[in-house]
Amino acid sequence: RIALPGSAQPQDLCFLPPGARPPDDQRCGAWLAAADFGRPNTLVATDVVLACARAASWLAPRRIAAHRAARATEIAATARIAPGVVIGAGVRIGEHACIAQHAVLEDGVSIGAYSEVGVGSVLRNHASIGNRVRIGSHCAIGEDGLAYLRDGQAWRAMPAFGSAEIGDDAVLLAHTVVQA
Repeated sequence: RIALPGSAQPQDLCFLPPGARPPDDQRCGAWLAAADFGRPNTLVATDVVLACARAASWLAPRRIAAHRAARATEIAATARIAPGVVIGAGVRIGEHACIAQHAVLEDGVSIGAYSEVGVGSVLRNHASIGNRVRIGSHCAIGEDGLAYLRDGQAWRAMPAFGSAEIGDDAVLLAHTVVQA
């Protein structure tokens, strides 16, 4: 797990933001920092924000792969699936849901009851769609995106990982993109 110094455990990799110094009483298993503070297990990186993003990307696939293996695909008997739909492993489709032609539901996606997914829409990265949600045609839900962090006077783009969650009764118009 990657953690900030205030919430870390001995098995964690502690992310130390640029310009910060580690607290004296911290029990991190390892440090990711912009400078060497003489602590054991310190990884020094010129761009510590990018190094943290890369470390998170290395750790994330193992968690997702374990989640995929634990769940079988479940499609409600009342759900309607059009021709040409691609359904990955561990997908759940609720009662009376309607999936239009050429939609792609990648591994681990969950779609609630009475929801509709439009033609050519792609749902990925374990996206969770609530009940009675309408997703228009050619939408992309759960795309990996970028988070922007302030570093001094400049904004830096840092890759963002995770999954998207759309609550009940939402409407997404055609060509909408929701990043994870």
